[in-house]
Amino acid sequence: MTDDIDISRLSISSSSMSHLPPSPTYPLPPGPYKPLDPGQPPFMPNAVNTNLANYRLPPLPDLGVPPLPLIEDVELERQVFTHSSWVQKARKATSMETEERIEDNEKLEHVGDSLINVTTTLLLHQLYPNLQVGGATMLKGHLVSNLSLSQLSKHYGLPQRIIASASEVWNLRAGEKIQANLFEAYVAALYLSYLLPTASASSPSATVSSDAYCDAEGRAFARLGYWLKPLFAPLCHWLLAEIKSEQRRLDDQSSGANADSHLDQLASGALARLNEHMTKYHKTAPQYTSSRAGTDAWTTQCIVHDKDGKMYSHEATRSTKKIGQNIAAYKVCQEMGL
Repeated sequence: MTDDIDISRLSISSSSMSHLPPSPTYPLPPGPYKPLDPGQPPFMPNAVNTNLANYRLPPLPDLGVPPLPLIEDVELERQVFTHSSWVQKARKATSMETEERIEDNEKLEHVGDSLINVTTTLLLHQLYPNLQVGGATMLKGHLVSNLSLSQLSKHYGLPQRIIASASEVWNLRAGEKIQANLFEAYVAALYLSYLLPTASASSPSATVSSDAYCDAEGRAFARLGYWLKPLFAPLCHWLLAEIKSEQRRLDDQSSGANADSHLDQLASGALARLNEHMTKYHKTAPQYTSSRAGTDAWTTQCIVHDKDGKMYSHEATRSTKKIGQNIAAYKVCQEMGL
């Protein structure tokens, strides 16, 4: 445990920040890697994917998972694994009841979800302070997804410890969301157990000062990070490399589609020329539609109908819709003899 720090003596100036000790980076261990969960279904490559937002994450590798910390509070540990089917209490999801004791793990899942989100957000900023918000959001989304958390849950054997009705226990153990929920509940219970006996699991004790409770919360969160940061940091490095590789594949796919790049100089002014010609001689205007092609490109189609009803259609893939419209218009102009 680190020594106490007087926050009032810390300055946020760049000069003082430069004197703070560097944070650990948790480097990615050398490969090759075995799957974290050998039971994951075979991975289908993203060959048909055309957008990074639709990227499917491969099975997580085993990058050296730290041991599972023990929850020393027996009641909290039991609540982690108690499914609502075991408790069998009728209740409303929107209930405002604050006195009835919660015996299942749903509230712990809720708290654990927030703790994991905060930890991974801070960790990504620590590892990649210059990573743009969009990229950091994508990385975090994959890290905290049910797919990822379920694999961590199974690696630690959490689903096998679920307490549920006999008729549901087997299906619950195999459910991806339930597996992920167990991991979230475990994280929450571990954090709350670190607060004991300074405070109860639900609220600070009336005999504990607010300063002491805040200090206990900070120490509990830091202690939780001693497990979660070494767990998630190597996965961050691996995931970043995977997404960068997919981005390169999509960019190569997009650039490979531009076999007509020699037209870029020749097409100058084609958009205006086609619009003027169609309006003046055919009393109609070209139609343009665009769709995403890769991470930073658009495929634009230009369609025109002359006064005799003949259709001309061409497309072009470029970094912006406007450039794509101009190239597609040039192709139509060429076919129409303009």
